[in-house]
Amino acid sequence: MPRINALTPEDVPSLDDLVPLFDVATDTTKRTSLALALELAPDAHTHVNKSLLDTYTQTEVNLADTVAKKHTHANMAALDLISGINTGDQDLSGYMTVGAWQTWSPTITGFSANPTGGIYRYRTIGGETEIEIRQPNDGTSNATTFTISLPVAAATITDMVWQETCRVKNNGTFVAAPGYASITSGGTVIDLFINTGTTAWGAASGKRVDYLRMKYVSV
Repeated sequence: MPRINALTPEDVPSLDDLVPLFDVATDTTKRTSLALALELAPDAHTHVNKSLLDTYTQTEVNLADTVAKKHTHANMAALDLISGINTGDQDLSGYMTVGAWQTWSPTITGFSANPTGGIYRYRTIGGETEIEIRQPNDGTSNATTFTISLPVAAATITDMVWQETCRVKNNGTFVAAPGYASITSGGTVIDLFINTGTTAWGAASGKRVDYLRMKYVSV
């Protein structure tokens, strides 16, 4: 009988050989020898990636690494960017980031009593700032102008004006035509008008911007 570490495939016990060994349930020596023979015999355990596994020391870390490397697919690089599992060499500078909504407390001009309540919130989207304003209640006008301060100053871009329409109320009545909001290059406020012709506000009674949402390039 050859030594266990010198076994060849031909020396591996057959099923007929195993039966008498297991008939002696208390014979620890025979059962241990059989287990070692099956473990050490060359090619006794064969599978498709045996050659790859044989290059590892069979620790849990190495086996997990093997499994990870065996799982590949055509769009793995793209999915890694989404999941955040990166190799460290991807250039993410061109990807747009969207910030969470935040509130701000603006300075409002053009009133003897400002509109009460309301929502003033903003978020950053890449290099832009998006604002959302909702004034549910009228303020009392005392000027023909109406401004609301910005949460973040606008970028300085020659000849640039950011514009948007909005629903407004003037002299206590909603205006049929859309109101108009304007942010100039480098500006720190929104200028509001009762229509796109930049008509001035009434200097008395109730006025407000019912709803406005717009974006501008910020610093």
